Amino acid sequence: MATTYSINWGAVNEVLSRLSAVQTHIDGLTSDFDSGNTKALAEWASDVREAFNSHKIEWVKRSHEMQEQAKQAQAVADSCKQGYEGAYTAGMQLFGGGR
Repeated sequence: MATTYSINWGAVNEVLSRLSAVQTHIDGLTSDFDSGNTKALAEWASDVREAFNSHKIEWVKRSHEMQEQAKQAQAVADSCKQGYEGAYTAGMQLFGGGR
């Protein structure tokens, strides 16, 4: 039986890799943001510092949400890949291609 479809596993693996890179990049941005501004904040007036800190809380919250969404997307993509591989193997065994 001829295969009528195919999956570009290189592309799937690239997506999974990029999702992981997104998580790492977000971590780096958050760290850089925090360390760069901590030095500058030492010289700011307390009301400006307080305003910044309140916005920083929102930044950190949103960056954690983005990380969680990237992690969930990676898990779903990986689950889809595993499901497809299982279905492909079962199909090959069922139709005689895996003997």
